Amino acid sequence: MKKSKVLLIFVFVLMVLAILSGRAYATNTMNLNITNIRPYTSKEYTVTTPNGNVHTIFKIIKNNGTTYVYEDALYCLRSGLGFGNSANVNNLNSNGHLDNDVTYTESYNLKTDATSVMNYYRNTIQYNISNNEYNAMLWIIDNMYLPEHKDSTQMKEKLMKKADIVNPILTDDDIEFVQQMALWYFANYDENGEQNSLSLADTYVLSNATKINDESLTEEQQRQIDALYNYFVNNAKTNASNYGVGGIRDIAPIKPQVNVNSSSKAVTIDNGYTVIGPFSINETVGNVDYELTITVKDKNGKIIPEKQGDLPIIYIVKNPTDMTTDISTLKETMGQGDFYLKISNQYNTEYDLTDATIETKCVYDKIYKTTATLWLANEQEQPVIKVEKEEVLEGKINININKVDQNENLLSGAAFTIITGDRQVITLTNNGDGTFSTGDIEITEEGQEFTFEIEEITVPNGYLGLTEPIRIKITTKKSEDGTKYVINEMKFLDASGKEINSVAGVTYEIVDNTITLKVQNEKLKVFDLALRKFITKVNGKEVESREPKVDTSKLNTVDEATGKTITTAKYTHSKEPVVVKQGDIVTYKIRVYNEGEINGYVAKVEDYIPEGLGYLIDYKANTDNFWVPVTDNTTETIDLVGEQGLYKSENTVKNLSTTDFYSKDSLKDVKILVGEAKISSTALEDEIIKSYNPELKSTDIGETDQWQQSTNGTDGLYYRDIEITCIVLKEDTFKGTLINIAEIEQFKAVDENDEEIYITDRDSTPDDVDRDNYNPPADNSTYQEDDDDYEPLKLRCFDLALRKFITAVNDEDVNTRIPVPKVDTDGKIKYEHDKTPVYVANSDIVTYTIRVYNEGTVLGYVMELSDDIPDGLEFMPEHPTNQEYKWIMIDQDGKETSDASKAVEIRTKYLENTLLNPYDPTKEISETNPDHAEVKVVFKVVEEKITQPDRIVINKAQITDDKAVDEDGNEIDVDDEDSVPDEWNEGEDDQDIEKIYVKKFDLALLKWVTQTIVTVDGKTTVTDTGFTPYDNPEPVAKVVIDKKKLNKTTVKFVYNIIITNEGEIPGYATEITDYIPEGLEFVQEDNPIWTKVGDNKITTRALEQTLLNPGESATLEVVFTWKKGANNLGLKTNIAEISEDYNDKGSKDIDSTPDNVKTEDYDKQQEDDDDKALVILELKTGGSASYMWLGLTVLIILAGGILLIKKYVL
Repeated sequence: MKKSKVLLIFVFVLMVLAILSGRAYATNTMNLNITNIRPYTSKEYTVTTPNGNVHTIFKIIKNNGTTYVYEDALYCLRSGLGFGNSANVNNLNSNGHLDNDVTYTESYNLKTDATSVMNYYRNTIQYNISNNEYNAMLWIIDNMYLPEHKDSTQMKEKLMKKADIVNPILTDDDIEFVQQMALWYFANYDENGEQNSLSLADTYVLSNATKINDESLTEEQQRQIDALYNYFVNNAKTNASNYGVGGIRDIAPIKPQVNVNSSSKAVTIDNGYTVIGPFSINETVGNVDYELTITVKDKNGKIIPEKQGDLPIIYIVKNPTDMTTDISTLKETMGQGDFYLKISNQYNTEYDLTDATIETKCVYDKIYKTTATLWLANEQEQPVIKVEKEEVLEGKINININKVDQNENLLSGAAFTIITGDRQVITLTNNGDGTFSTGDIEITEEGQEFTFEIEEITVPNGYLGLTEPIRIKITTKKSEDGTKYVINEMKFLDASGKEINSVAGVTYEIVDNTITLKVQNEKLKVFDLALRKFITKVNGKEVESREPKVDTSKLNTVDEATGKTITTAKYTHSKEPVVVKQGDIVTYKIRVYNEGEINGYVAKVEDYIPEGLGYLIDYKANTDNFWVPVTDNTTETIDLVGEQGLYKSENTVKNLSTTDFYSKDSLKDVKILVGEAKISSTALEDEIIKSYNPELKSTDIGETDQWQQSTNGTDGLYYRDIEITCIVLKEDTFKGTLINIAEIEQFKAVDENDEEIYITDRDSTPDDVDRDNYNPPADNSTYQEDDDDYEPLKLRCFDLALRKFITAVNDEDVNTRIPVPKVDTDGKIKYEHDKTPVYVANSDIVTYTIRVYNEGTVLGYVMELSDDIPDGLEFMPEHPTNQEYKWIMIDQDGKETSDASKAVEIRTKYLENTLLNPYDPTKEISETNPDHAEVKVVFKVVEEKITQPDRIVINKAQITDDKAVDEDGNEIDVDDEDSVPDEWNEGEDDQDIEKIYVKKFDLALLKWVTQTIVTVDGKTTVTDTGFTPYDNPEPVAKVVIDKKKLNKTTVKFVYNIIITNEGEIPGYATEITDYIPEGLEFVQEDNPIWTKVGDNKITTRALEQTLLNPGESATLEVVFTWKKGANNLGLKTNIAEISEDYNDKGSKDIDSTPDNVKTEDYDKQQEDDDDKALVILELKTGGSASYMWLGLTVLIILAGGILLIKKYVL
């Protein structure tokens, strides 16, 4: 019992030690020995340590059971422990090795068991090895040379190149010796530089301490051995940190990529050279060596060599404008930034230098997976590593999917997903042409197995998709030459993962590790009905054919612009609105075509009747076509005849009779469905419409078939027709368009046995038309869908409107009176233009424009226009404008006359050949909408003929004859909607007036006394009166004279005369006449501007050149002297008048006549161009003379009751 317990404890302790030490015991062993004779040169290598001890550097060999071999790369990982100590055999025998092998039984992977190996160093060897020292050994192992490897030649060449050893002479033994010494540098780093340590100090030169067969090295041997040794030691230190610090340590191989950037490249010419650039070449981070090839190609892909012999063809420059360069080859540009290629233009004939590209190619060194296994025997034996290098092969799988039809043409519109066996999604690129590709999927080992599930998630329109995912399994192998991994085979799998031989509709091929799956879809038969609507009759008469022409040449082909399949034939038929009138009966035909591959029926057709169009209830053609109204709150019925009906009495009904209806004895019984009505018909529910067959010819069609041949002259389409008849309710003045829409409401698809198939129409949905947003295009293309269509009506409305406006007075244009048409709230056109009178003057030449607009919906002509000749205007028959527009004069008897004085109106047919296009209310008002034409007429203003007190002359114009025509120019029997030609009826729009106001000429004169000048005994006193010309009552200037000094007294009176232009025309007062009062005399010296022309009259032309604009004034002065005498006293009246005037217009003064004043008994102003001024003289006894001014009232008393009134003029 005790023995059992002890045994269990012993086992437990061993397990704990094993866990703590991290050791893993291998099932295999190695029997190793050593030899001092190296295998490749049969020489012995020794190293002398600083203490002078000579150490033989043994080669570790393996006993393979029959002999000793050295094909394994075996190295000691701790010098100084000795070899074979456990066997107590320390000396080599005559065969150059120990008598007894050492059996190594314990192994560790230095990369995946790093923790265990480091614990071995720390716990067993008592060397606290650091991560850097440990990782440095890993780097040496990863980069060491293995002479027995199959790629040894390439390995050795690469190693020499990396160590910068040129013309290497090193043997395989030399290299193994150096690799061992480099390992000991780190494996014994705790002893580094000690006297007897083989971890040599950095200052201790290995080649100096080394001898081969006891002979020193040659100088070149020394150089190369030291270079290789330093390469291993220095690079191991540098790269140690890249291995990390975990239990698993390694450096993953990364291939650097070389990229060329030319995103800003341009091509320029500089002094006979073509300069292309800039380019830059950069390398990504990586640790796999490679050979780089850089080539330059011209625009056509032809290689341009960098040199021709020793002469460069391509100059590599940093500055595109000079030839300075420190770069001789393209490889030198790597990582150096932008550069340019400069190529002499002499090479233009050999290369296309309009562009150039730079391409790089990297040939990577082989990548090896290094396995370093640490072998242990016991604690007294040297640890040994075995280094193995296995080439890391590469391989890539690509999966392509080609989507094809039954003829193996590629199909676009599909979509696929790919997932792996562990449900990872693989990126799949859609190339847009029906092909898909995964890109590279890495193969990492031989015998690797991949499983993929490929699902078609989107099926091309018109095709059946895969019902099950495609499941495949791919296995890998090495290529025949052993250089890469390739696909071994591919198998299809079922849902359970079992291999199957094939998948329906899927084939594949494997080329260069690319699997191309060809997925073939069966074409789906499509169901496709299309509807067309067209008017066939108006009032029972055939209209010009609006039947659609069918072109199937593009049907079911791919539109190059969109890449989509064209699913609708081209239907060409007019959609210009049919012109109708209120009360017209319109018959529509609705035709349904079968564009699909499946027979079908139209179970129900819908027709949407717009407001303004009415459905005739019980109309025979409607009943026969099974039309049934679908009423709602938007519809109502009205009577055809009645108070609220379309017609007030039966005898006024047009285009209808009782025979057109079922069971109607009187048209008063006819009802009309109005509003936005929906009507449905089942007339075609039992009428089969056969499928489209592009191989079918007209000779294959049966007599009862309804089939329409395509315009391309080969095939055609089957169809069925129904009809519907409506009545026009809108007034003829309606400016809009009545759009009647029809669509398929229900259909039924059937197979060859006439059994119903539940399938949708491929490009339309029944009963879904959007009437609120139905905007049919002008080019008659498909509307919302191909199962709906429309027909437009326009009311026949003939309506010409006339506007008259002044556009010039004399040579000045008038641009402010041009009419601007606008749509009023009632939908009618109103014209905004100024109608206030234009101010003119006598003799002015006034140009009027008469413009006629077409406000109607039909074409029209203005056959004749008239214009009256009112008082105040004179027609000028010889004026070029009047002759241009072919005006003729008409007298009061309505006869043509050539005498302008007898003309009362004028007429012209100038516009009779000018077609006015209809107004389009759906478009904005513009210069051409409504369309218009115009004529001009010129009149002269003759003031003397004006009879109107307000001086406003009104000129009238109107349309006297018109004509409406259809699109072919044929006259239509229709009257203007709102006007009667050649009749002046207020409110009609075919007539208009224009007004002028004739400005008046009016000069007015006022006179008053401004000063009295009295001289007595030589002393003169001047006194201002303070009077104004506007004083009312008229003031009187009074002078009282001392009787005693009568003969010594002189009296002068100063008068002012003001002339004011009270009119509206500039003018001149060319002559003023003043009448000398009795008792006063004219002294020429006092009046230099005046001239005496008679005993009692003087005149002046001082204002002859003074232009008085309206409102302006000018003032004159005149002085009269008193004739001394005691009997010459009392009131003196001075009268002045305008005796001559002038204005450029030849206009006469409106309220006065020059030079016509009556001076006798002049007690008040006779006209406003004459006036008077009053003075009075008196005597007094004693004292000096005194002066006073009295008002009009006092003067009346003094003058014996004479009342003086003066006109006050503003």
